[in-house]
Amino acid sequence: MRAFAVATGTAANALSLATLAPPYGAIYGHEEAHIATDECGAPGFFCGGAQLMPLPGPAGKLTLEALRLALDAQPGFRTPPYNQRRCRSPRPPSSVPCTGRPRLPH
Repeated sequence: MRAFAVATGTAANALSLATLAPPYGAIYGHEEAHIATDECGAPGFFCGGAQLMPLPGPAGKLTLEALRLALDAQPGFRTPPYNQRRCRSPRPPSSVPCTGRPRLPH
């Protein structure tokens, strides 16, 4: 583990998200979350282009249905090539049904 001292909470929040999201990724959160309303575009800057995807929900909480709709609205959502190694199979990576989608309850 490494620690980085930063001057502001905005930098700390944005750098934390940057460790989790690739530059072409999406970060889902509530539309009223601090990261969506008060960080002035810093997450996209520090993530190298990852986009915040604000989702609605009652009382500041996400719902499973809102997340499911958001994921279904992303037709090109796939696992980046470096994650295909996680699909342990003798078949070639192109034939492995590893989409990288979170496993949501039905």
